[in-house]
Amino acid sequence: MAMASLAIPDPVVSLKTFPESEELKDVSCIDSYETSGGCCIVLSSEKVSVLRRKRVVSYLLLEDVLGVELTNIKGSTVELTVHGFPKAKKFFGGEARCRAKLTHRFDSQEVTENVRLAEEWKKKIIIQSRQTIQEKYDWYCTGVPPNADPRKYLVLINPAGGKGKAVSIYRTQILPLFKLAGIECSTTVTEYAGHAQSLVKYYDLTSIDGIIIASGDGLLYEVVNGLMERSDWASAITTPVGILPTGSGNALCSSLLYEAGYATRIHFHVKYFN
Repeated sequence: MAMASLAIPDPVVSLKTFPESEELKDVSCIDSYETSGGCCIVLSSEKVSVLRRKRVVSYLLLEDVLGVELTNIKGSTVELTVHGFPKAKKFFGGEARCRAKLTHRFDSQEVTENVRLAEEWKKKIIIQSRQTIQEKYDWYCTGVPPNADPRKYLVLINPAGGKGKAVSIYRTQILPLFKLAGIECSTTVTEYAGHAQSLVKYYDLTSIDGIIIASGDGLLYEVVNGLMERSDWASAITTPVGILPTGSGNALCSSLLYEAGYATRIHFHVKYFN
């Protein structure tokens, strides 16, 4: 499994890769496609794998998939790259997520056919990834049939929180990941106290899949209050809300991570953004 560098510092990890002698043990195969040279991409209910001569070279669990992109690398060849953040062991104990990617090339003589196949596989991987997460986690898009449409989020950034680096962190570290994931964002940098609350109170929530906050604890309270002040508050409060911890202490974010079972990685997450 190839590693790629991030614009942000990765934790020290040791990511397991698979030698060609490793057999493909996942029998829940959904689809597969073999190209020249005996290279094959396989999609199952749990993972996407690349094989050479029927041996696993690398794989990513579908629940760890961030996004899929296509690149025309040479002539008619189209490369499909699956980006992910799998869990890996840290050098000094514990575990964290590190960036990884899996690639497969469609290399027939017809570029249009390669593009068609790559687009088809991109859609399959995204849909299956979302379905796998939806089945495993009851908080993820409950009742919404999985599709490959881009996710759309309202992003609210507090430029004054913490060390005043929220805008810079978002642009240099978060936005590139959103682009890899195919996420579309409507971004607002708050200008005064209560700005986020008044914005959320009247925002068309049907146009987005959720709200993302880049701030400390304060902006979250504004967003929740704004949702509760709406006439449709009962449905509005079910809107997914995510936090990018860019405040001073980020105590609320740490508490939420702990409640979600990420106690061993709280320090990493909080330090990661500061």
